[in-house]
Amino acid sequence: MAHLSEIVRSAVSGTEASVIALLTVVVVVFLTLTAIHRAYIHPLRRVPGPRLARFTELWRTNRYFQGDWFHDILDLHEKYGPVVRIAPNEVSVVSPYLIKTVYSHTGGTVKTRWYDTWAALGGGTKAASEAPSFFGATDPNQHSFLRRRVSATYSMSAIVALEPKIQSVLDMLWTRLDESAKLGQPVDLSIWASYFTYDVVGTLCLSEPMGLIYKGKDERDFFSCIHGAFYWIANLGNLPWQSYWIANPVTGFLAPRLNLRIADYARAFQRFSIDKILSRMQNRGEGTTNDMLDHFLQMKTVQGEPAPLLEILAEVGNLLAAGADTTSVAIKAVLGPVLKDPIRYKRLQMEIDAAREAAGGKSLTYNAVKDLPFLTACVKEGSRIHPSIIYQLPRVTPAEGLNIEGYYTNASTTVSISPLAQNRCRAIFGEDANEWRPERWIEGEGNTLEKIRQMDKQLATFGYGSRTCIGRNLAMFKVFKFVAQLMSRYEVELVDRDAAWKIRSRWFAEIDNCWIRLKAGSHPSAA
Repeated sequence: MAHLSEIVRSAVSGTEASVIALLTVVVVVFLTLTAIHRAYIHPLRRVPGPRLARFTELWRTNRYFQGDWFHDILDLHEKYGPVVRIAPNEVSVVSPYLIKTVYSHTGGTVKTRWYDTWAALGGGTKAASEAPSFFGATDPNQHSFLRRRVSATYSMSAIVALEPKIQSVLDMLWTRLDESAKLGQPVDLSIWASYFTYDVVGTLCLSEPMGLIYKGKDERDFFSCIHGAFYWIANLGNLPWQSYWIANPVTGFLAPRLNLRIADYARAFQRFSIDKILSRMQNRGEGTTNDMLDHFLQMKTVQGEPAPLLEILAEVGNLLAAGADTTSVAIKAVLGPVLKDPIRYKRLQMEIDAAREAAGGKSLTYNAVKDLPFLTACVKEGSRIHPSIIYQLPRVTPAEGLNIEGYYTNASTTVSISPLAQNRCRAIFGEDANEWRPERWIEGEGNTLEKIRQMDKQLATFGYGSRTCIGRNLAMFKVFKFVAQLMSRYEVELVDRDAAWKIRSRWFAEIDNCWIRLKAGSHPSAA
């Protein structure tokens, strides 16, 4: 019997080994055939790009995680041309024809499933399905409805009506920066620009700043929470299960025990706003605070019912989470190159000073500066050279396919653009597209009015078509006000004019080392 048992065990063991060997062979053959198909048979086989990108999505995702996509995507298009294969089934495109094909209002493409990853900001897939964000909505009809019901809130007329709230935050900021100017202390513009934009969105949304300027620090860790959220959510979007890697019960259980703050990322602004929202909901009809939450509380569902708490939270989150960093990056992108160029700095300062004199020395309003030619040129050029969001924005090729820049992409292909790379397109902005030259936006200083109109139309900083960033008006309003009032109030200089920018690509392209010195008194009593 013992001998028979050994025979049986040996046979079973041999069978298991055979099964494992067979499965190994199957996997190896599958991977080999997949690699051969992607390299030599795939419709994108002739599109140039990094060798590893032909075989795996992980090439692009790995570059995202390394945090240097700002330079990566520019280097890729510089090396390989206007169409680059960055994944087995994805191409990055730079072209003046995108607004007529990929982003056409009538025949444009739809967003890919990558956008589903943003469900984590709503607390998970279930919450997001109940209260979807218009940024992550891939269904055109759903997106249109969600955007339409809040569009009036973000109109320029609505923003201008809220100018006193924004000015109150600026006044608080100047009081703090006056102290640094008197003491001759350098100021980290990278941090204080963010304090300003975060306090503005808190004030506009809830009639209460987040307390960053007043305390001079980020006590509630808003920055690390939102930066961490966007870093993980955006980077996981191309992997199986997407943001479920961080928004799942197992991670939720382990994270606190491993001293990880993953659970905090998506909830930072909910903790700040939830009590205020609930209180306002309970006291509807008892006066108005004239802020954006008032408008969100008036939203309706598709069925015409009052919007539930989750949908209101989603809109508040859109504003608080996405409306601050995008603008703080833009402020640094505009001011940084101006401060490195003494001649253009002086030209801009003289233009702003003239506007202040025309205003009788009073606080510079948005209407007083919005049409200043050189300020407008510097704002456009700074945000062109360094847009806030630089990751790929992927779309699904339509059923009939696309012919673009000499390549054909079929219906199974993902076509994506980086606003950064598109904004450096030489066919649109000229052979010096990689250079910061604000004069390109001024008629008679290198371009015709028609050329400038075409560049305006092609500028990808805020996206294209029906997906143009809804917060564009608010962002530009804050940038114009901040830059004009800062340069009107102080003489501003970089601590180290020759230092290269330290840029972190974490969905946003953050500039970390923008230290400035302020000298008060040259522009007395001018805000």
